[in-house]
Amino acid sequence: MTMLYAAPLQSYTTVMHRMAWSRHYGGIDKFFTPFFDEHPTGGFDPRLLPELEPAFNQGLHVIPQVLTHSPDFLLKFANEVSRLGYREINLNMGCPHVPVVRKGMGGGLLARPEVVDALLHAFFESCGHMQLSVKMRLGVEALQQWEAMAEVLNRYPLTEVMVHPRTVKQQYKGEPHWDEFARMVDVIRHPLAGNGDIVSVEGGRALMQQFEGVQRWMIGRGWLSRPWLAEELAGCYQPQDEIKRLQAFHQTYFDLVEQHITDPNIKHNRLHDFWFYLCENFDGGKRWYRSLTKDKSLRTYMTHVRTLFA
Repeated sequence: MTMLYAAPLQSYTTVMHRMAWSRHYGGIDKFFTPFFDEHPTGGFDPRLLPELEPAFNQGLHVIPQVLTHSPDFLLKFANEVSRLGYREINLNMGCPHVPVVRKGMGGGLLARPEVVDALLHAFFESCGHMQLSVKMRLGVEALQQWEAMAEVLNRYPLTEVMVHPRTVKQQYKGEPHWDEFARMVDVIRHPLAGNGDIVSVEGGRALMQQFEGVQRWMIGRGWLSRPWLAEELAGCYQPQDEIKRLQAFHQTYFDLVEQHITDPNIKHNRLHDFWFYLCENFDGGKRWYRSLTKDKSLRTYMTHVRTLFA
C-alpha cells in the first residue's frame, strides 16, 4: 500500500499549518517537521513547543526532524522529544542552504560519511527506545556521492530513507535524477521514499508506476500549493469547490495563529507564508501576494484576504 508523506519546509509546514490542513483535507500518512538545530542556551529548546506539543498533534503521525553533526546533540534531541511522547526522529542530510552546508550539516553531511557513521553509532548505541530515519540528497556536487553514504546507512537499522534525487548544488533547480534513484533502490537496504517535484497527480502517478516497488512518496511544494494533492494521489479525492475549501482552510489557520502566537512579527510572517504557494490557485495570485507582502500591517491583512476571495 502506498504511503504519502508531507515534506518539511522551514516556516511553511508548521504545527499550525498541520492542524488547520488536517481539519479540511486528508491523504497524508506521516508529517515531518521543519528541522530543529542546537539552541544557543544549551538547555531545553523552547522552540519544541508548540511545534511538538502532543495536544496540537493529536491524531497525526508526526516525526520531528533534527539538523546536526554532533552526536551529543543528536542524543539530547532524541531524549527531549522522547519525553514529549515521540518515538522516532529524522536526521536531515539534505538541506541545501549554503550556511548550513558550510557548517557540515544538512546536505553537507553527504561529503562526510565518517561523521554520519559516528552519529548513527551513537544513536543506536544509546537510544534503543527510539527509531531513526534519514532524509538525503544524492551528494553535494557529484551525483554518485550517495554510494559511499549507502555503505554507512546499510550498517544500521534505519526505519527508512527519504531521497530527493538532486545534488545540494542544484538546490531546487534542474531535473531530479530519477535514474540515480533507481540505482539507490537496488543498493540501499532500507525502505526508500521518493521526493522531488511531485506537483501534480499525473506526475505523481507516473513516478509510482515507474517505481512500482517503492511504496513511500513525499510531497512538499506541490502539496503546499494544492492542499488536496494528497487526496488525489491516495485515490480518496471528492470533487468540490476548492476555492471555498481554501477559504475555510485559511480561516482555521488564521484562528489558530491568532490564538497561539503572540509575537506580532512571527504572526505576520506565518500569515504571509501561508499564501506563498497557495496564491498560485488564483488569477493574478502572485501579483496579489506581492501586494500583501508590502503591507506590514496586521490590521489590514484580512482586507487583502477578502479581496482575494471576492
